[in-house]
Amino acid sequence: MKSKNKDNNNWSWIIVSAIIAIILVLWAIFQYKRDKKRIEWLLHRKKKLRSIIQKKRNQKRWLDWAFRLVYPIARFILVGLWVGYNCLATYYFEQPIKLGDLVNWNAAGLIVLSAFVFLVIGPFDFTKALKTVRPTIEVLIYGKYLGIGDMISADEDELAEIDKEIDSLNNN
Repeated sequence: MKSKNKDNNNWSWIIVSAIIAIILVLWAIFQYKRDKKRIEWLLHRKKKLRSIIQKKRNQKRWLDWAFRLVYPIARFILVGLWVGYNCLATYYFEQPIKLGDLVNWNAAGLIVLSAFVFLVIGPFDFTKALKTVRPTIEVLIYGKYLGIGDMISADEDELAEIDKEIDSLNNN
């Protein structure tokens, strides 16, 4: 009787070992399929990110070009307004004027402009206004793409992380 019980015990260990082996094999197959799907998704995301980065770089290049064109034009317009005002002052007198008179006319124009701005807007500082010309033009040109350089670098960082994850999944 002992030998029969011992044979049943051996068979039960073999069956349990076989079941555990089957479970391990199925688990490995499942892991492989899951990793394969993850790699496919990562490759798709990588391709999409590359196209997005390229589009953003082209957009940034165009916006930088537009800003480099518009900003000097705006500065020339402001200088042109000042020169036009001075030419108008010399035309009004119909004679050559002295530099002191021109400075007085510029001061008078500045006072009139300050009074107008004060009545329309309120307290105003011209130096602060001149310092806001560049940021105002940047906002007008770039709009919602004001931080596009940061967006591009964030996408490039995500692309590098995806490359690392693909390498780690391929090595396993």
